[in-house]
Amino acid sequence: MIHIPYSEAKGPTYARYICSTLHKDESFFFQIDSHNKFVQNWDDLCVQMFLDLSNRIGHSKIILSHYPADIRDYKVHSDKNEKVPTIESANYNEKGILKLNAAVFRSVNDIPQKTHFIAAGFLFTTKEWLKEVPFDPSLDYLFVGEEILLTLRSFTSGWDVFTPNRNIIYHYYYRKNCPKIWFDQIYQNPNYLKCVRHLVRFEF
Repeated sequence: MIHIPYSEAKGPTYARYICSTLHKDESFFFQIDSHNKFVQNWDDLCVQMFLDLSNRIGHSKIILSHYPADIRDYKVHSDKNEKVPTIESANYNEKGILKLNAAVFRSVNDIPQKTHFIAAGFLFTTKEWLKEVPFDPSLDYLFVGEEILLTLRSFTSGWDVFTPNRNIIYHYYYRKNCPKIWFDQIYQNPNYLKCVRHLVRFEF
């Protein structure tokens, strides 16, 4: 655990980097957001899902990732586990950065299905990914743009992304009456947009 005063927080992308430094060469790496409810035996389920898929496709450069279901869906989907949220599209925002659209529920298959995008709120893979695609410590306050950078850097390093075929966590998304970083600080960094555009080869 790393304790940082809220006044020194620098947004989610920097936080991912800080959290990645806690990894001590364990076999797997699991990244999530805060405010989640886990299903029972979530760790065994993640590992088995990964191993089953790896055995089926014949390699282990696999990332399991999606936007978790909302906490309100816990009672609806956690027992039946017939559908999982799947990211199917993206669009450019007003700053020209590719933003992933909300996931839609799709029926599950016997193994996770290949997808296009990494979602930062659920990312399960091996320690080798963390070595090959390390987190950038210089992207302070980056929010929109975080996931497309992770996706492109992973893809160009030979990693495939798959939607999990069962729901592992349920996320409390909106938290309407809870504190947010953008109310406590100026939530911006004039350099991150230039950095994202450079890395994904956008025209200025």
